[in-house]
Amino acid sequence: MGTPNLREIFERRVREHDLTYMYSDDPGSYRAGSGSLSAIKTLAKEINDPEYTNKVWNDKVDKYLSESYRAPFYWK
Repeated sequence: MGTPNLREIFERRVREHDLTYMYSDDPGSYRAGSGSLSAIKTLAKEINDPEYTNKVWNDKVDKYLSESYRAPFYWK
């Protein structure tokens, strides 16, 4: 088994990310979600393929959020 590449790490991070962390009343959950999103955005910059990273992220949004709540979460 080889070392995961940046795309594999990015996809795993996106899969594990809590999209609604910012609505949590728990400061620890908020910090964890904020840190997770920051790491995801850093990986997206390193990958430097917005078409790919936007698709992975937006697919997650489509899968986990109701249609009426998706728009603000999409990456463009």
